[in-house]
Amino acid sequence: MFACVVLALLGSSSVSEAFDFLFTRVGREHDLSLLYESSQASAAVRDGLLLGHGEEQIERLSSGVVHIVQDRVYTQAKHPKTGQLVALPEPWHIHSTLELSPALRLHSLETTLEVHRSIDRAMGYAFTDKVKPLFDWQRVRVHASADGKTLVRSTFRFGRDVETTQLDYPAQAIPIEIVGMVLPVAVRQSIDHFDFELLLPDGATHRVRASIARTRDLTRFAQGYPLPKDQLHFPGELAVVDLWLAAPLKHLFFPHHFYFVYATAEPTKLLAFWGGDPDDHLQAIRQH
Repeated sequence: MFACVVLALLGSSSVSEAFDFLFTRVGREHDLSLLYESSQASAAVRDGLLLGHGEEQIERLSSGVVHIVQDRVYTQAKHPKTGQLVALPEPWHIHSTLELSPALRLHSLETTLEVHRSIDRAMGYAFTDKVKPLFDWQRVRVHASADGKTLVRSTFRFGRDVETTQLDYPAQAIPIEIVGMVLPVAVRQSIDHFDFELLLPDGATHRVRASIARTRDLTRFAQGYPLPKDQLHFPGELAVVDLWLAAPLKHLFFPHHFYFVYATAEPTKLLAFWGGDPDDHLQAIRQH
């Protein structure tokens, strides 16, 4: 029965032909960074089992280049078995700087980590085994090639280069780190359905389908997620960008969605984000 379902999905003519890649419709020859003005925001964040606070500063330079500084401080962790929230004895810090071209292409990215294993003692559980990859590197640096078609990604630990890889950067691709910065282009131009290729740090790409709903009620999008309902009320009309994997087989194994909420009147103002597996989800909710 399972095999039949998979074959049926693979053989079906999905509605994907009706959707176009976002940058086929918008073009990248324009100065898309004009959407952005210098701003500062803070949010309550959750990254799987980690909970904390985030800050973001955006600066648009006169050249059209967009410079972004992001800081996340995690102060609590959820026990993987009991669900109890435990205070981290030493907060975990993630600091990132990004630079985007006027066409909102990634020029450079640098992220540094400050994580500690002391949470294991506080929790009485080998919590860091669940997030072990975070301890394999302390700094990651990504920069685009001169022609912008390739990204070079290097990871470092104790100042030494752990690994350097080259990733193709197709014209339709969006690196996962800047998805939230690019979606406002579609919101501003009232493009309700579109596709793009999501580029992951390991070089894999996944075709993603997107639709935009304009609403004043987020209830149906929040169903199944443990979101603080009192923080999901924002004034004015909202644009909810709903993302899911376009490939039928991939969607079969990962059927979850991701939601980005923007103010329709100010599409670069990201108000909230959540999604993924409800048991191990991501979320960020802008603090008023």
